[in-house]
Amino acid sequence: MSSRVLKLCGSVLTGMVVLGAAAGMAQESDLLTEDNVVSGTMQIEFKTRTTPDTTGEFVEGSPALNVQDVYTLSLAVAGTTEFAGKIVRQPNIYTKNLRRLKQGAALGYDISLAVLNPRDPKQKKVVGKWVGVVPIDTGSGAYDLSGGAKEERPLRVAVDTVGRAQGFTENFAGKLMGKAEKKDSLAAYTFKRAVGQRTVEVVVKRSDPMRFADVQLAKGPAEVYGRARVNGRLDYDYETGNWYTDGIRFVYNLNGKDVEDSRHGVDQVG
Repeated sequence: MSSRVLKLCGSVLTGMVVLGAAAGMAQESDLLTEDNVVSGTMQIEFKTRTTPDTTGEFVEGSPALNVQDVYTLSLAVAGTTEFAGKIVRQPNIYTKNLRRLKQGAALGYDISLAVLNPRDPKQKKVVGKWVGVVPIDTGSGAYDLSGGAKEERPLRVAVDTVGRAQGFTENFAGKLMGKAEKKDSLAAYTFKRAVGQRTVEVVVKRSDPMRFADVQLAKGPAEVYGRARVNGRLDYDYETGNWYTDGIRFVYNLNGKDVEDSRHGVDQVG
């Protein structure tokens, strides 16, 4: 994987809860026009590229065992919530001679969840954590959001009881399906967009897709941000540095009824 794709894979998983929270805001307002609804920073240290194995036990070019890339983030959503902490990523590591898997690829989450005073964002209270492990099957490209349960470390939102607000724990589920580890077979893909009365086609010559396969986003950190189900496709274009959203659908409950929001478009990330 290229450094950009590694970074964006972590960003996609981070953005899932942010997008889920933004979708949940429809319970408060049907139309959201405020600028900087999502703001903050993400810094990434690719330690697996700077700390090579020196024992000679593993396949040439492997990083040292237990070395992880670190994504440090601090994201505020709609002036009401904050996600701050770290996501770590470790790659597969195989033994040199027999190519036995010594370390499996995975993401690990340790993020504090805080609620902010909209009138004074500096006033905040940490109410819980977003924690757990996401195993990565690099052969199929699957990020298994419920796979951490096998290690008794499911990806989850755990919120404390604060005042009259009852605490809860909610697990994530579903899979993010990307391309396999080898990228030499990336194919072209054509996107169709409605522009006024016309249909415009955009051809991505080397499409690196990420598919949301019945992804279940945990609710929180406040009850108003309910559980959401996500399906659809997100493609990365190596030539332009863009992500193309293709029918990403969020389904969540609003006033006792299921509501569906969809997303088609292009996001510049370069």
